[in-house]
Amino acid sequence: MQVLHNNFKLLIVESPNKAETISSYLKNSSDRWIVFATKGHILDLPERELGLQFENNRVLGKWEVIKDKKTIVKKLAELAAKAAEIYIATDDDREGEKIAFDAIKRAKIKKYKRVVFHEITKKEVIDKLYENIREIDKNIVEAARVRRFIDREVGYPISTIIKKDFIKRGEKELPRGVGRVLSPALHLLVEREEQINNFVPEHYRRIAIEYIKNGIHFRVTNKIQFKKEHEKELNDMISILHKAPHMVYDYKRKTEDVSPKKPLITSTLQYGGWYLYGIRPSQTMKIAQELFEWGYITYHRTDSYRISDDAFEDIVRLLYEKYGEEYTLGIKRKYKNKSSAHDAHEAIRPTIFTEDRFPKKVAKRDARFTELHAHIYEFIWYRTLATQMKDAIYDASEVTISIDGKYFEAKANKRLFDGWERLMGHLIKLSDSGEDEESWKEREVRLPEFTIGEELLPLDIFTTEHKTTRPKRYGIGRFITTLDNKGIARPSTLDTIVDNLENKKYITLHKGMIYPTDLGMKVDRWVSENCPWLNNIEHAKIFEEKLDAIEKGEIENGDEIIFEYHNLVKELEEKFGINTHSEEVSSAQRELIEKIAKEKDIEVGKDIFKNKKLANAFIKQHLKNRELGTCPQCKKGTAIKGEKGIYCNRYKDGCIFYISKKALESFFNTIKVDLASIEGEKIIKKAFGRVPHIIDYTTKSGKTIKVKVVIKYSEDYGWGFGFDFVK
Repeated sequence: MQVLHNNFKLLIVESPNKAETISSYLKNSSDRWIVFATKGHILDLPERELGLQFENNRVLGKWEVIKDKKTIVKKLAELAAKAAEIYIATDDDREGEKIAFDAIKRAKIKKYKRVVFHEITKKEVIDKLYENIREIDKNIVEAARVRRFIDREVGYPISTIIKKDFIKRGEKELPRGVGRVLSPALHLLVEREEQINNFVPEHYRRIAIEYIKNGIHFRVTNKIQFKKEHEKELNDMISILHKAPHMVYDYKRKTEDVSPKKPLITSTLQYGGWYLYGIRPSQTMKIAQELFEWGYITYHRTDSYRISDDAFEDIVRLLYEKYGEEYTLGIKRKYKNKSSAHDAHEAIRPTIFTEDRFPKKVAKRDARFTELHAHIYEFIWYRTLATQMKDAIYDASEVTISIDGKYFEAKANKRLFDGWERLMGHLIKLSDSGEDEESWKEREVRLPEFTIGEELLPLDIFTTEHKTTRPKRYGIGRFITTLDNKGIARPSTLDTIVDNLENKKYITLHKGMIYPTDLGMKVDRWVSENCPWLNNIEHAKIFEEKLDAIEKGEIENGDEIIFEYHNLVKELEEKFGINTHSEEVSSAQRELIEKIAKEKDIEVGKDIFKNKKLANAFIKQHLKNRELGTCPQCKKGTAIKGEKGIYCNRYKDGCIFYISKKALESFFNTIKVDLASIEGEKIIKKAFGRVPHIIDYTTKSGKTIKVKVVIKYSEDYGWGFGFDFVK
């Protein structure tokens, strides 16, 4: 938008969708507003180097403007210089606070007003622009900085060490990195896999007795388990049960109130999204992000169960109009938060509770809604309304039958009043089906009236076959809630963990169940042997608690925590004789510099081999846009090796030939060759020439064969490097 005058107010957010929705609310305002989106973070640590310096008990980070954000930062600075007032409304979490802080620094903003929208509705936006204005919270920014630095300090060096050790040991498949959250998450899966593999089921039998009274069939059982070696005891008891009288020993007539499930938080939203609709956590959060930005739900990254008083009043009003006093609570039902919960947030709930916001009406009216949007919104809508409806009531009567001093029991499970279950109760119960619940709730059980001391005649006495159950394999949903409950990760990172593990080929998914791969098992075993603190669940939890303490101002200097991890990493480096923090040039870089210098007749001083930064700058300068040969796609252009990969110099004219740097690294990892080495350069060059590069390749069966490295095209993956067999 072109700015003609300086009499406008600038509102900074992170998402274009959010900017569009807020702009629609402010367009008729008496003030002139420009809503500008940063499109997420504008700064990060460098991709190809550690980017951290440890000196004098301080940790310095090399923050860089993300490559495709330079234009955004420039535009933001221009708008900020002309704006009459500046408001920053990024999300109310660590990432949002860090984006706000970076925007101020890079756009050189001196005066600003920090506001937070917990929902993107017109009322919320207008109200918060004129109230609850605050400064950027430096404690939250510090927590974000510490988290990012430690993730880099742990992930970058240890990933390098494990990869080099796997190469040294001759492993066929190389690891694709480890991490502070990823490693304990993987360990949970590997530990469970080992429990499943080591499990030996035990078979046993139990005795059941059936009766009929007043036309009602019912069954009683006891808890004694008869294994194969207990065959005599089983037969003796059955003989007694056939001969002795069956007397009612105890009878309690009672009901049980069943409360609705808690409001949704990030982990349970992802859990329900998977088990109800088969939507993966990352996709659920993408949909929730859009529902938030369109103004339909409150902020979706939260671990708080709180529902505001205003929302409660709106919910009760709608429920009363729709279902009457019989189903509606008069007093707000509250849920206790976890100690680590961010109570400034609410639970995930709809923003507006009116007749026209029922899911079917919204999905029909809003063209942006896909079927998946409708599913997630429906889940949030009904789960939220149910929290303020009256309990369902069940007959939970219990009877105990005594036969010669042996006791058999039964418990009723018949619904007497549906309460909150009237409102899509099956949907809400199914969304929590993976949690441990009493089995009696799964089917209706009716019991007649009894008199203590009366005798009953058995219809049948029989045994049922059972076996001990093996530990449950983690499904996607239960894995997410387990990570959350154990405090390993926070709402902002939960949805990325499964995708990250799968992308690194540490797990595979089959019908929603998670299976660690051989590579995943090996990586976890390596971590357990060499740096067990990294995949330790309690250690991961304590770290998250320390971040919370920084955020609350209870820990002032986050560098102390960073140095704790730095020292742990140094111990690992000393063990393997690898210094990932060294500024010295690697042997592969030295070879490449010498090769370039010889090819181009350049004299290089000794200093370049002592300074990694100088070496990287030299290589980057002289490797830029190196011609390789004829483009295999268009046959007219030239294939060029650039900083981001290999591409055709005629790409601006429509040629689509491109091999990304990531694809190159993946292939060279497979053949265990350093991409930046002399050998790596030679293999790439030969692939475009007439004389192929021949290597020995070991198949999965262990057979070694000769193959040549070639450039191939795949309909699924496009252009890339691959093998052809040598005749």
